[in-house]
Amino acid sequence: MMELDLKQSLTLLLEKEVGFAGRFILENQCRKMNLEMEDIAPQHLESLSNKIKNALLDVCGERKAEQIRKGIMDYERALDTIFSEGVSPQSLNDRIEANLLIAEKKLIIGLLVESEAALLEARKLLEDENNSDAINITKTENIPDVIDIIEAENIPEAENIPEAENIPEAENIPGTEDILEAERLKARIARHLGRTLSRTTEKMDSARAEYQLAIEIGVPNGLHYNVALSWNGLGAMDWRAGMHQSALKCYKLALKSLEPMKDESKKDKLTKMRAKALIHSGLGNVYLDLLEIDLSIENNKTAIEMFKLLNNGSEVGRVYNNLARVYEEQGQFNEAIDRYELGIQFSRSAGELRMQGWTLTNLASTLIKAKRVEEAVQPLKMAEKILRKFRDPVAHSKLHCMWGKYHRERMDWDGANESFTSSINFVIKQNVPDYLAIAHEEFGACLLLQDETDKARHYLELALEWYQQKEEANRIARITAQLASMTDIKREH
Repeated sequence: MMELDLKQSLTLLLEKEVGFAGRFILENQCRKMNLEMEDIAPQHLESLSNKIKNALLDVCGERKAEQIRKGIMDYERALDTIFSEGVSPQSLNDRIEANLLIAEKKLIIGLLVESEAALLEARKLLEDENNSDAINITKTENIPDVIDIIEAENIPEAENIPEAENIPEAENIPGTEDILEAERLKARIARHLGRTLSRTTEKMDSARAEYQLAIEIGVPNGLHYNVALSWNGLGAMDWRAGMHQSALKCYKLALKSLEPMKDESKKDKLTKMRAKALIHSGLGNVYLDLLEIDLSIENNKTAIEMFKLLNNGSEVGRVYNNLARVYEEQGQFNEAIDRYELGIQFSRSAGELRMQGWTLTNLASTLIKAKRVEEAVQPLKMAEKILRKFRDPVAHSKLHCMWGKYHRERMDWDGANESFTSSINFVIKQNVPDYLAIAHEEFGACLLLQDETDKARHYLELALEWYQQKEEANRIARITAQLASMTDIKREH
């Protein structure tokens, strides 16, 4: 039986959504209830969630506050199911569903060990049920497959990675009416284990094995949705690892897996559309790295239109940020600025504070590249105001990197060197090589302008090593040209 630490879980959840203010909001609401945070129990969550919602209205808006309240209540119902008395067939099945939901909650707030433990408990319960002749698996109607969460995780290119948890799954996956519930649950548990394990570098092989298991179970049983999201998960893993051709294959298989999925009802259509939007967003990222610009734009636009139809402003904001990056990489700065501004608008409307900070930082980057340097100050200061509320070393690294670029353009070398050094220090121990490489490259370019050629070469070569591993052709070409110019200068001397 799992141990409860609701103080930790609620604190991490609120800090993820609204930053450090989340802890103070929780403390204040507990004080109003004459409740010590260490004593929070499941029976307190209904009253506490309503008070938290009211306190969040001015912070992140009605819609986001209600999402947070609902998420807390989903958690409360899952806990109530797990700790309830009785061992009926239905209660055992409900406990499997409850463990799946709790695993999802733990994953959101970064408690990976606890998330994995809940999933393994769900698997054990299912195996116990299957081994019992007296129990028949029955379909549960009251607990959603996956709750609605908003994403921005501290992993490489965090603001660009679409994950299955960004999209609420249907309670009953279409097209599975005649399939044994046990097989559906086996496949879902495997897929969720794949997602959880993929967040830990040492468990990547196990994550791939779980995704493959979900596919092997799902294909013969017609679990099209689960199979598609399993291929999507493998595609995201390959993209992060720089295995672009393999990622493309996985994403295309994900789309193909969805084709036979029923979409006769409105509910079925929306479920299928959510999955397709997710996959197209992932394809947009891969095509950008491969410099297939038209395909990257096409897939990002497709994802945006689908997320708009789904009224998912959080995802619309995230994908507009991705689309803007495509235009930025091509030097189409006006188009990039327009899309970043749209991304900021949608993220603000959805109450996505952290995503606003990311997109404001990216907007500043484009303004600097467009030689509109002084215009970058306002979005940088706005991003700084938002991101200082969050414990997010990757976001802080990127922000400091942009300040470094701003100072570099103004030839304020002390300010630039200090900012780039801070950018590197934020992520040097975070296992986020994408962002570390960016900071190394920008600092190297800055040192080159200061004629610090030996130091510049050191940082540029560090960045080049990662870009070569990830096969990012445009960045490899850019750094190779810089290193070549340094060799030419040395020969002249």
